[in-house]
Amino acid sequence: MCVPDPLDTLSRLLSLQANRVFVTRTGLSPDATTRFMVQESTLAANGPGPLPPGALDKEVTYPNTFIPITAFEQLITSSGYNIIAQIKEDTAVWRAGNTPINQYGYLCQFN
Repeated sequence: MCVPDPLDTLSRLLSLQANRVFVTRTGLSPDATTRFMVQESTLAANGPGPLPPGALDKEVTYPNTFIPITAFEQLITSSGYNIIAQIKEDTAVWRAGNTPINQYGYLCQFN
């Protein structure tokens, strides 16, 4: 979601043909529309534990791209993987305009 082209990034990862792949905490668009938003948070909210000594906590922004769930799944299966499990990890984690975006995880196995 936080890369310039999520489908290209996923394609490049899947081309490694790892035996199993687990993609988690991924927001996906519920229909055929790719949606965009700018996420805001503090540096301290972006990882476990405290900030490194001397680092100042401040607000940061970064783009999120929510690709259609069907395009995401189609890329996985067309890359030679079976989707063993799909997990809806959380509901309406983000909003892209008026559209709630759910967060998913996928466990996949290479054929």
